[in-house]
Amino acid sequence: MKSVFTFAVIAAVTLSPAHAQIQRQNDRLDNGGFEDPTVDGYQFFDESLPAWTVEQDEAEIINEAYGRDFEARSGRQFLALNGSGTVYQDVPTDPGSTYRLVFHLDNEPDAAGATTLTVSAGSASANFEVSPDQEGYRQETLRFEGAANSAVTRIMFTDTTGTDYGVHLDAVRVEIIHSRNKLDRSRQPSP
Repeated sequence: MKSVFTFAVIAAVTLSPAHAQIQRQNDRLDNGGFEDPTVDGYQFFDESLPAWTVEQDEAEIINEAYGRDFEARSGRQFLALNGSGTVYQDVPTDPGSTYRLVFHLDNEPDAAGATTLTVSAGSASANFEVSPDQEGYRQETLRFEGAANSAVTRIMFTDTTGTDYGVHLDAVRVEIIHSRNKLDRSRQPSP
């Protein structure tokens, strides 16, 4: 009985509006769910979309109502990077503080092979591959530190597959792990 009560308390706290508010406050990135703007079906962007800058080729916001086995990880929309598409956003960070970039990847249903993505956050960078056999989104993370000489860090995603069928990206957020700023410590997540 005690374990059922403990589970109920944990679920209530985790799913509570207050917990969701703290999680939103901790997220330093804007439009990480690609819900803005709302699109009918899909829409290509070749320069910018709300909160993001687009470089090289184009980015595509797809609404899962478009069909064709397209599904968002959160909300109703996601970003598809095609060709050598790149999107980036400069997010506020504190020098020396440690952050975690969290994002979800999926593969284009029509992709003939694996799709690849290079992700960078300041000086941290990593490559990720999505198998054509992967079913649904998988979560990935990249840990980074706020630059010593800047109040912002560039978060960048580049599709390195080089085909028309690239990586699907959704539910992107930046969380603070450890703050060097005493005023910001109240926004750190609990371990």
